Amino acid sequence: MLLVTKYPNPAVERENRSSFPRAYVKQFKEELPDYLISKHLNRQSIICDPVSGARKSPMVTKFADKIPVKTMKDVFENGLNISTFYPCLGKRNSVNEPYFWLTYYEVDRRIQFIGSALLKIVRYKPNSENFVGIYGINSPEWIIMQHACAAYGYTVVPLYATLGDDAMQHVLSQTNMECILCASGTEALHLMDEFESSLKYLIIISNDVKVEEVKSRHSSRVSIYLFEDFMKLGMKEPLPKKVPLPTDLYMICYTSGSTGLPKGVLINHEQIVDSVFSLIESTENKLFNAKSSHLSYLPLAHIMEQIFSVSFCHVDLFVSHR
Repeated sequence: MLLVTKYPNPAVERENRSSFPRAYVKQFKEELPDYLISKHLNRQSIICDPVSGARKSPMVTKFADKIPVKTMKDVFENGLNISTFYPCLGKRNSVNEPYFWLTYYEVDRRIQFIGSALLKIVRYKPNSENFVGIYGINSPEWIIMQHACAAYGYTVVPLYATLGDDAMQHVLSQTNMECILCASGTEALHLMDEFESSLKYLIIISNDVKVEEVKSRHSSRVSIYLFEDFMKLGMKEPLPKKVPLPTDLYMICYTSGSTGLPKGVLINHEQIVDSVFSLIESTENKLFNAKSSHLSYLPLAHIMEQIFSVSFCHVDLFVSHR
């Protein structure tokens, strides 16, 4: 740190000591002289709101000027335009099996079908909160659902088992969500047996042995669909995607709750896209290139994995699970 001292002015010395800040400002300018401003300062952050003094990464401006991507819908469609018939999402059931891949085109079709089914079955309430929960481990269906929500005006609310029962009940009560995607019948059964909620629609990815038990015990309370069957409902009459605004709410990401009940962090489209741009630019495209794959092992309910997975979908890369 460079400390600059100027010879005192007698007029300032005569001021009462209690008024020192006011007197000091009279003598010295508030603005730093140019020679004291580091050339690196505006590489770290730039002011985006002069009134509040809020700052953002300069990388965002640099990158955003090159590519017209403003929302999560734009993010995926940018990758789709680059690599329509190349692999996008991959999955394998065990380490002894090869990966099964979906191309960007196939993923986009599934996004349209799931989004259309949401509009038809769950409905969309204008000027209201349209939450869709996702509860379970990472999977292609997880990502397809989140992009379907982004493209059709819904807000994603990730849930994960490590929240604990008290925290889970808190999230369900606070959001009053009516629709949840569950990884399997086991999660669905736990959800329905242990918690009070406003749920009306339950979508289950894996057709395991617990699914029939969920249907037999809870079909009078909620409408239950397998993911593939739900997608077929949208396939019958695909509806056009909506055009979200950058300021529209994309996700509520709940904290771990280590200091009490989890806090819901509101993340809009613009914020997640800005984070993606900063990550891509800060790695100077050395991490993100067309030969790379991303092994998705951190929970998608966490913001770090969200940013990495979204970044890879944006720049034409493969995202694999397990």
